[in-house]
Amino acid sequence: MWPHKNSATPYSSLWSTVKYTFPKAWSAGPRFCVAMATSALVAALLAPVAVVILAVLISNIETMIAGPTDSAIMLTPWILLAGGAAILGAVCSAVSNFNKLRLGDELSLRVQKEVLEHATSLDLKTLEDRNTQDILERARQEPGKNILNLAEGLLKVLSSSIQAFGLVAILFWIEPFWSSILLLLGIPLIIFRLYLSSVQHELKRNRTTSRRWTKYYARQMAERESVPSTKILRLAKLLLDRYEIKMREIVQSNRRFYCLQTLVTLACAFASIGVLMMAMVVVGRQAATGTITIAQFTAFWMAAWRFRGALSNLATSFSNVWKAQLSIANTREF
Repeated sequence: MWPHKNSATPYSSLWSTVKYTFPKAWSAGPRFCVAMATSALVAALLAPVAVVILAVLISNIETMIAGPTDSAIMLTPWILLAGGAAILGAVCSAVSNFNKLRLGDELSLRVQKEVLEHATSLDLKTLEDRNTQDILERARQEPGKNILNLAEGLLKVLSSSIQAFGLVAILFWIEPFWSSILLLLGIPLIIFRLYLSSVQHELKRNRTTSRRWTKYYARQMAERESVPSTKILRLAKLLLDRYEIKMREIVQSNRRFYCLQTLVTLACAFASIGVLMMAMVVVGRQAATGTITIAQFTAFWMAAWRFRGALSNLATSFSNVWKAQLSIANTREF
């Protein structure tokens, strides 16, 4: 049965989650947060800069072909600039990844400790309640990683937006109409990704009890303390059958979700590639008739393909933020 959105917690608003998350991330490692933010913003600005450098290089080559010029003077600085941009991009990626790993370790330690401290403060009757066990099970699913994912996701939303708008500026300069269509395609893509994130979260939330039972059955059949009693009472077959039933339920719900996810992803990909090809035909004809230069055509080609990637990254970042804030809501609920 497909999940219904009837399990929202009072902690599920994005702004409320952001206010809860960022103080924790900052207290865990302010220098890690600053380094991640700086490297993400610098990396975002490099994409449109690389397209501009390529366009200038091709324009200089056209000038060299048209008449005698000093090729070293015209090309060398731009090639060095392109190499410098590539090196800077590699440095930003390495710095961001290092600080992400360090911040993740600190957050995992702090938030898991908070969850366990709260668990020890509850009385035995509350802890034995089935609903409390479900809430605790959801809360313990990598709460530190969820906070890190939200912070990183918001940074990626910002950096992907900067990158996308920088590339759109180049596209609009060359071909405004088809660039507008490409930009508008981002709206349904983001909406569909957010919808899929919500559905996936509801699926995971609604099968918390089944997941707890599968862990229990597995412990009874595999852990040293439980195996002797399972063998003596000859419960292995019964436990294995019940384990398979619960896992089959999870696998079936996953399969339906995977089908929906695949169809949505393909539909968005076909639409964006179709519009992109139409734009390329129009711009290619303009280059063939001399309305625009070869350098402008090359810049449009590069910017359009990079923009499609930036749009996909933006939609994925929005989706990751939404999934992370729904997961953090589980921890806050506990």
